[in-house]
Amino acid sequence: MTPPWVAIPPATVHVDAFDPDLLRVAGDYARHRGKIWEVSLSGSPEEVGSHQVELLRAEMLANETVLWSQLDTLVPSAVARFLIFDIARLRFRNVDHLISDRYRREIAAGASMFAPDPFSERIPSYQRMVYLHSLYDVSLSFEHSPLIGCTSFAVTGDAAEGGHSVLTRAFDFEAGDIFDSHKAIFLVHETGRLAYASVAWPGLIGAVTGMNEAGLALVVHGGRAREARSSGEPLTHTMRDILGEARSTDEAVRALAMREPMVSHIVMLVDAAGNVSTPSAYTWIVDTTAPVVTLMGKPTNPSTSASATPRPASASARSRRRASSRSSATSSSSPTRRARRSATARSRVTRCSAASSSS
Repeated sequence: MTPPWVAIPPATVHVDAFDPDLLRVAGDYARHRGKIWEVSLSGSPEEVGSHQVELLRAEMLANETVLWSQLDTLVPSAVARFLIFDIARLRFRNVDHLISDRYRREIAAGASMFAPDPFSERIPSYQRMVYLHSLYDVSLSFEHSPLIGCTSFAVTGDAAEGGHSVLTRAFDFEAGDIFDSHKAIFLVHETGRLAYASVAWPGLIGAVTGMNEAGLALVVHGGRAREARSSGEPLTHTMRDILGEARSTDEAVRALAMREPMVSHIVMLVDAAGNVSTPSAYTWIVDTTAPVVTLMGKPTNPSTSASATPRPASASARSRRRASSRSSATSSSSPTRRARRSATARSRVTRCSAASSSS
C-alpha cells in the first residue's frame, strides 16, 4: 500500500497566550470542553490531516496504545496475532483503492506528521492509518455478534415538542473507557464543502454522527444484511462526504445509492426542511407454477442397481406435453387457469424532518 505524495504547508502548533488549554496551529485549534475535545480543522486535505496530528498527537497515541493493549489481551499468542495480521493484510490489501484521492492525501499527510511512530514496526504508518479509518468495516468481517451498534431513536411530528424533530444517539457500545471519556467534537470546514460538526475520537475525522451547516444530520449503525466485502469505501468516509455535500435527506439518499460500501449499515437522516420520505416500492411477478417433468426412462421396480439414473424428457418433448396439457384443460367443461402471484417487496429508507433551530 503506497501513500500518495503530499506537500504539507509549514505550520507550528503553539499554546494560546491567554488560555493554556487552547492549542493553535495556523487557523485551527483544539481545546477541552470538560473531558471532550473541541477541535476545529479547515483547509485542504493536507492541512486537515497534518493539523489534526499536530493538535492531537498525544491523544492519538493514547487511543492506539489502548487498541494494541486490548488486542494483546484478547489474543495473547504472538503467533495468533501474526496470523491475524497476515490474513487482514492479504484480504484487505486493496482497501485504499476506493478511498477518494482527497482522503488518501489527508491520511498520508497525517502519517508523515506522526513520526516518530512507535507502532510502525507492527504496521507502517500510512497503511495502519488507512486500516484505522476502515476499522469499523474491517472488524465486522471478523466479528459476528448481533450486538454491533449503539442506541438511537428519532422523535418527529406531534411527538416532538414544538414540532421540532429530534435525532439522538448514545455511544453505548462498549469499546473501552478511553473511548467513552475522551471523545472529540470536530468542527470541519474543508475547502469547497459544507462545514459540519462530527462526534468521534482523536485520529478519526470521518463521521459516524454529525450535522452540517445546512441542517442535515445523520447517525450510522452496523446492520447484518450481507457478507462483508474486502474492498469498498470505508463507512466513515461515506458519511463524511454526505455531511460535506448534501443539504437534504433526498440528496443524501441519492448520494448513498451511488456508493460501494464494504459492509452493510443503517443510516438515520434528519434535515432542516421538514422532508419526510415515503417508502419506495418495487414489484416482481413470481411464477409459482411448478415445471412439468416427465421421466422417459427408469429402472425396473424393484431394482438391484446401485447406479440407476432416471432420464428426463428432452426440452422439446416437455414443451409438447405442456402444450397438450393446456389444450386439454381449455376444452374441458370446467377449465382451469394457471395463476400468477405477485409479490411486492418494499425497501424503506426512514427519514425524519428537523427544524433548522435544532442545529
